[in-house]
Amino acid sequence: MTYVYIIGRDDGPVKIGVSHDPPKRLATLQSGCPFRLSLLHQVKARNVDHAYTMEHQCHRLYADHRLVGEWFKIDADTARSAVDICFDTEAHFKARATLEGVSWPA
Repeated sequence: MTYVYIIGRDDGPVKIGVSHDPPKRLATLQSGCPFRLSLLHQVKARNVDHAYTMEHQCHRLYADHRLVGEWFKIDADTARSAVDICFDTEAHFKARATLEGVSWPA
C-alpha cells in the first residue's frame, strides 16, 4: 500500500509526501529534526502512480507556501484539507465521468 501523508506540527510547518510506511518515514524525519514531529494525516492511494499524482496536486495547491522541497508553511488543518480536497475532487470527477459514460484515467 502507498499513502500520501502529512508529517509536521499542528501549527506548521508540514511535509506532504508519499510513503509505503508513514510511521517509519516519521521516524526517519524525526531523527534529523530539532522539534517534535507527528504523523498528522495519511490517505491510502490506489497505487504508487496515483499517490504521486495526488501529492503533486497538493503541492501545486499550496505552491505559494512552499518553504523548501516538500515542506510548506501551512498548519495541519490546512494541509489535511489539501489532501482531502485532492482525493475528493478526483472521486467527484470520476463519478461524473461514469454517469456521463465517459472513460476516466485509471
